[in-house]
Amino acid sequence: VPQSNGRICVTGGMPGPADYIAGAAIRVNLVQVGTGMQNELIEFTAMEKAIVASMVASEGIPVPPGDYLVITHHAEESANALFSLIVDPNLRELPAYILEHWTREAHFLKPQADMIAAFKDSVKSVNAVSSRDGG
Repeated sequence: VPQSNGRICVTGGMPGPADYIAGAAIRVNLVQVGTGMQNELIEFTAMEKAIVASMVASEGIPVPPGDYLVITHHAEESANALFSLIVDPNLRELPAYILEHWTREAHFLKPQADMIAAFKDSVKSVNAVSSRDGG
């Protein structure tokens, strides 16, 4: 059951996060123990949202920290980072690195194209050997 104080809405679980992410400006993930947080951060990054995260939440994500992605170690540092992102929307802008490397093309289409090219090269090599050997 959603609860709200007029500014913050706690929704609990949800079937699909895209609508909620689209309406958010900043993702805060300060877990100290757990797994599966990387997917949430990738979703927010893909939708060009700023993030304040703990080291645990951001572990294994090859995104360089910056104003838009603040990795924090303590509650005070997290609060200061969140406040800065709220007050100054310019800090939420993702750099070119994210827009160039964190796209569907960068993560799926290019590796797929590379794999297809490698497969074609392998087929050519097999055909060349077969032709040479009289097969």
